[in-house]
Amino acid sequence: MSCPTGNAPIDLVLPIKQPCSSMCGFTYDYGTSSCSVTNNRTYLDIECFDGNNTIKTSLIPGGLQVDNVRLFAPSLNKFNGKSADAELIITHKGGDKYLYVCIPINVNEMNGSSANWFKKVIPFSPTKKGGNASINVSNFTLNDVIPEAPFTIYQNGTFDWNCDTSNIILLFHKDKGAMNMKKKEYKILKTLIRKASYNLSTPSNLLYNKQGTTKGPLDLTKEGFQNREGFQNREGLENMDVDGENLICTPITYPDGSKINPSNDSKNLPWIGDKGDDPWGKIGNPLNSPYFWLIIAFLGVLLLMGLLGYGYSFFKKRQAAKALAAAAVDGGT
Repeated sequence: MSCPTGNAPIDLVLPIKQPCSSMCGFTYDYGTSSCSVTNNRTYLDIECFDGNNTIKTSLIPGGLQVDNVRLFAPSLNKFNGKSADAELIITHKGGDKYLYVCIPINVNEMNGSSANWFKKVIPFSPTKKGGNASINVSNFTLNDVIPEAPFTIYQNGTFDWNCDTSNIILLFHKDKGAMNMKKKEYKILKTLIRKASYNLSTPSNLLYNKQGTTKGPLDLTKEGFQNREGFQNREGLENMDVDGENLICTPITYPDGSKINPSNDSKNLPWIGDKGDDPWGKIGNPLNSPYFWLIIAFLGVLLLMGLLGYGYSFFKKRQAAKALAAAAVDGGT
């Protein structure tokens, strides 16, 4: 049954002029899971989310759970007026809202995690409408099909399988954030399902998150937490339970609540270098420090004084030796 308030799919046209500056983060770490597939004639319904998943977004308060995963061919959404070869849409549920993550898929012969993911699923999927099949998989996780790329946010966007005008859609673009599927699996997929028919909408309230998921899955182990630079700045992660310990990350602000941004003056400190070009890391290049050259100059003066002292002592000893020799000659005569 179609949803009367459904306003997706859309035609995603880049560039998006409005950047998302706050409350637009999305972090994830999907666990490994089993897999079963149902053929719904216009898409494959892939149940692959029984693992220990961690999905957070500042767009929807609280944690999210995967509700369903659907594979379409060709894509439901269009991208600059063109369809992708296929599209994977992961629907998450959080509270009374849904978050859709739309991943375009391009067909090519590239190797990669997504190609291997589809290789484990498509050849073993049921051929008849309504058919269901359990698939024997190992190390199977949705992490392998999430692009590490920028994404676009469609506030109040919804598909017709979840009727709610307050839902949210995250869309990757097929030219900047597509995953890949090999031709062999794509040919099989085209025999299993037919094209779904939807009317496209052209929303104007789109936001662009340049960072998107470029950092990949979020490592929430203690080691990953300690090693992940800037973890405390990722939105929606202020209160996370890591291995049974509650970690509360509070950003430092001025008394009026505004953020404290790095100052250019900090670069003048001798122990701070340019992280972007500095091979010495956080301590900075010592060759750029005036204190380093003062120490070198001081050591140079000490060395020069030592050499002068040694030369003077050597000269005095030679003079004394000559005097003794002369005295010995005079005494002998």
